[in-house]
Amino acid sequence: MCTANDLDTIPRPLLDRMEIISLSGYDVPEKVKIAEQYLLPKAMRDSGLLMSNEDDQDSELKKNASMPDTLKVEISAIEKLVRWYCREAGVRNLNKHIEKITRKL
Repeated sequence: MCTANDLDTIPRPLLDRMEIISLSGYDVPEKVKIAEQYLLPKAMRDSGLLMSNEDDQDSELKKNASMPDTLKVEISAIEKLVRWYCREAGVRNLNKHIEKITRKL
C-alpha cells in the first residue's frame, strides 16, 4: 500500500502493477465547516485571541473559551480563503493560512 498526490511521479512499470484507488478531497462547504468549527478556534486559542478562565484546569472548558466581542471572522472571509488561496484537496494549507492570519491579529 502506498499513497501519492500525483501519479505522474510513479514509474510506469510500478504503476502497471498497482491498483489505483482515487479518493476525493473535501469540497468548499466541507472545508468552510471544518475551518469554522475546528481550525479557527484552535488557531485563535494558540495565538491567545480567545478569552478563557486561566484558573480552570478542565481542558474541555478551555476548548469552549469565548471570543472577544470586538473580534469576528465572517463566513464569507473563510469561503474566499478556501476558494482562492487553499485549493488543494485537504485542509493542511487552509490551516496554515488561518494560523498566519490569527498571528497577525
